[in-house]
Order: sequence, then structure tokens, then C-alpha cells
Amino acid sequence: MKDFTPGGGVPPASSSPGKSSIPGWGRLLLNWLSRFYRKPASAIGVTAVLLFLLIALFGPLIAPYSATEQIPSDARQPPSGRHWFGTDHLGRDVFSRVVLGTRNILALAGLGALLAVVCGTVFGLVSGYRGGLFDEILMRGFDSLLAIPALLLALLLLGTIGPSRNSVLIVIIVVYTPIVARVVRSETLAIKTKGFVEAARVQGESTLRILFREILPSVLPALSVETALRFSYAIFLVASLGFLGVGVQPPNPDWGLMVKEARHFVGLTPWALFFPAGAISLLVIGVNLMADGLKRVLQSATAAVPRRVFREAAIRAKEATSRISPSPAPSLLSIEELTVSYYQEGAWLDAVRDFSVQIEAGQAYGLVGESGSGKSTLGLALMRYLGENGAVRRGRIEFKGRDLLRLSQQELRHFWGSESGLVPQDPSAALNPSLRV
Repeated sequence: MKDFTPGGGVPPASSSPGKSSIPGWGRLLLNWLSRFYRKPASAIGVTAVLLFLLIALFGPLIAPYSATEQIPSDARQPPSGRHWFGTDHLGRDVFSRVVLGTRNILALAGLGALLAVVCGTVFGLVSGYRGGLFDEILMRGFDSLLAIPALLLALLLLGTIGPSRNSVLIVIIVVYTPIVARVVRSETLAIKTKGFVEAARVQGESTLRILFREILPSVLPALSVETALRFSYAIFLVASLGFLGVGVQPPNPDWGLMVKEARHFVGLTPWALFFPAGAISLLVIGVNLMADGLKRVLQSATAAVPRRVFREAAIRAKEATSRISPSPAPSLLSIEELTVSYYQEGAWLDAVRDFSVQIEAGQAYGLVGESGSGKSTLGLALMRYLGENGAVRRGRIEFKGRDLLRLSQQELRHFWGSESGLVPQDPSAALNPSLRV
């Protein structure tokens, strides 16, 4: 039996229970990490972020000197075995200040971005779901904030409340909450018209339950990527405010503040500027690469399906299909006891179950059903377009007496190009007008 591959002939069956001691969420996490590390750029990003997190956690154990300790006799010393990153104009160890400053910037940027995402999510969910006057007033207010450049808005706020760590935290929340709110609102507007939300409303579920039980899980993929992006921007904002002297105040170690102090002595101590600036660049690039990898992972309907699952599925599908008696007289299209499933979070979910039909030449066949009943999935299965997490777990599909589930890729290309066609529900969105079909 050939071509039992994801999206190909015979798809998956769930793995035998009890064979692994790893819980379902653990396997899902491992799947996600493996998908991250399949892309070199994503792997670099995740590794860089994890490295900085470890430095932030164990910074006091790593740093050989205090961040504020001044040794005048060692001022302006180049990198050496005693001072790995050299010293600044006051004789402070640059390596120790970079290491100990990691915790400051990650704590401020991380907590600020997290709070901005929480606030933006709440505002976006309520605004998108309720609509009306509340939505109009809230969005116009956010538009007013978004009309002001982020750095300028931050400077205006800090000029009013004064520079401090808490002030920087407030600034990050105010600057990035409107952006997150608009993203979540846009997702909510698209989701609230779905059938499952309407069903929850008809069943009398409370607004709070609908927002956080029905809508929020569907928003999480986009929200996860947005959180990573806000974290990246928050890092740059904290560093920029430190450089301008309105962020973390001396003598606390701050990368932006270190760059500001070192620029006056760049001709004498270039290393004092290079290392904190390099740390900012590496961290921002690492977070951006991680966000890009997260987006790629979430764009798939699910995490990658293990090959073992497909191998077991192929064997079970072959056994199940062999028990189906072939049609006595072949029709143009014959579908017998077809079951199509998708692999979701460690289990197979049936989208089509035991479907059979015989269609003769010249016959038109209409399939009617509510949204989500499996009509499109059936069409995709006929074309072998199910994707990497979909599979025909049982049944037979024959066209002119040929088993479509056993066709090679070359035979499939001929079948697609000359004997079959699939027009999606929204061709204008699914077909690219700039490409030939």
C-alpha cells in the first residue's frame, strides 16, 4: 500500500493508549518545540531568548563584580581575562552591568507587555462583542492614542508622572494596550458570527462565559503572536527611554542608559557601547525570530502529526478497507464507507464518518448540510487535499474503477490536471488572480 502520507491516501489513526508515560499536554509541547527547531531562524530565536532568560535568573551568580562598583584604577580598561567586556570611564565592569541589566529590561518589558496584552484583550473582546456606542467611543479613544508615535507618547507620559521603573511600566501598558485591543477586536468581530457562538447565546450562556469560554480560545493563536511582538517592541522602548535618560535611573544597570553614558567616550572605550548595544540587538532579533516561528507553528491547524501515528493508521485503514466489498458494477465515482479525520491535540476527530455514494456518468449530485457538517472535507478528501493533519482513516474512493487513495503523486497530478477539479466556496479569496491555474 503506497502513498499513506499526511494529506495523501490513507490518514491517521490514534496511537495505542498507555504506550507513553508523557501526558497529552507534554507531547503537544514537545511537538511544538520540535516544529520550532525545524526552522533554523526559529531555533536561533528561541535559543537566544532562553539564554537571556537564564542570564536574568542567574545574573547575580554569574557577574564577577557589583553593577555599581567603581574601580578608578581600572577605568577604561579593554576586554581582558579580568574584565571580559572591559570597563567604562568610571571603572565599572561592563560584563557585570550587562548581565545584571538583563533582569531589569526583561522584567520591565515582559511585565509591561503582559499587562498590556491582558488589558488589550479585555477591551478588545468586550468592544468587538458588544459593539454599539461603547465600541465607537473606545475605538476612537484608542485611535487618538495610536495617532501619536509610541516614543513621543511615552515621553509625554514620563514628563507628566516622572521617570522611574513604575512609570516605565505604566507607559508600556498605555502605549501598547490600544494596539492589542484592535487586534483582538478584529478577531472577535469575525468569530462572534460563528455558529458555535450563536448556539451559546441561544442556550442562555452569560456574556462573560461566551467571551472567555467561546471566543477567547479562538483568539489565542493571533494573540500569542501579538504578545511576542509587543514584548519585542517593549524591549526596544525600555532601552530607548533609558538612552534618553527618562527610564531606569542611575546607578541601576540599564542597557539603554549604558549606551547613553558610553557614547561620550566612544573613541576611548568603544567596548562600553558595543556590548550593551549588541545585547539589545540580539534580544530584539531573538524575540522577533521566535515570534515568526510561533506564527508558523500556529498557522498549521495542529502541531505536526507523528509519523508513527500515520504508519499505524495506514495499517488499520488497510485492514478496514479490505473488509469492504467492491461495487459489483463500477460507477464513474464510487465512495464506500469513507471516514475522514483530523489530528487535533493528540487525538483523531472524525469530520466525515461512513459516507457512501455512487455517482454515474452524466449525473449531478448535490450535497446539502449545515456549516461544519463535512461537505468541504469530503471534497478535499476526493482530491487528496487534506493537508498534513488530515487523513482518510477508512473507506474506498474509486474513479472510473481506480482507487484514488492508491494513486502515486505522478498519477495524482494527471488526475488533478485532466479528470477533476475543485472550486472552493470563495474562489476570489482562494485563487490568486496573478497565477495560472
